[in-house]
Amino acid sequence: MQSGSLIHDVWLLIQGYIPILIVFFGAISCLIWRKIFLGLGLCLISLSLYFYLSFGFNQVDEVDENLTVITFSLRSGNEQKIADINSVILSHSPDILLLQEGDKGENFRNTLNNLFPAYQYIFDENKRTALMTKLTVKESGFIGNIQKVIIEVDAEELLIYNFHAPKFFLNYANYQRFYSKLFEDINQSSVKKVIVAGDFNVTKNNLPREVLVSEHAFEGALTKYGSGFINTFPGPKHRIGWLGPLISIDEIYTKGISLKVGKTLNINTGSDHKPVLAHMDL
Repeated sequence: MQSGSLIHDVWLLIQGYIPILIVFFGAISCLIWRKIFLGLGLCLISLSLYFYLSFGFNQVDEVDENLTVITFSLRSGNEQKIADINSVILSHSPDILLLQEGDKGENFRNTLNNLFPAYQYIFDENKRTALMTKLTVKESGFIGNIQKVIIEVDAEELLIYNFHAPKFFLNYANYQRFYSKLFEDINQSSVKKVIVAGDFNVTKNNLPREVLVSEHAFEGALTKYGSGFINTFPGPKHRIGWLGPLISIDEIYTKGISLKVGKTLNINTGSDHKPVLAHMDL
């Protein structure tokens, strides 16, 4: 990955919201100085900018797709993970379900295998990242904490990277190593159809996601084909006051695949993330 710095990534994280913040604090200043109508007007402009940046305008009534993929960060302290996975599968029946922050060990796997015998549960007992699929799995393993799975779809190989990325503000060197391993493996792979998905812990403006698009020719389900409200964090049970999700840090990127639409799922779960769904055509 390109070299960067902690300060640079903080700037990239917030720069998309600077127009909103400027207008908002301008509105507060006007209200303090008792310029009521100007202040209220600026507040409305600030809210409008926020919703514009948080909304996907790819409105599709019917989707002709042959593959449905969902990524869902379950939250490590979530005590209703099984119920949340059950809600997602019963309501949308994904071909591939990518899970982050699940539970380690075989008890979690056995419970899901019993509930969903049509799905394979691909995991490592020492990792919290896993994949469930109704399709044929050819290869699976981990590159550090990045799950790498090759699935066969209509006699074609589909390479999937599934992960919960480290937070750059906790350990910047670890964050850079993590994404460098991802990009190195993508460069070495000969598979033409690729999905990179999960909890990126950064917004679309941050360097790793910019590199995926600009240097590796990936497209984002939400960022390019989003339909409806596309912010993913924090989830409904963890929002701040009356505010909904504030940022979009979960995504499904594809290369060599025709994306149709991406959207967040309005499911009442115990997670602090909203699941992301993508319909695509191989």
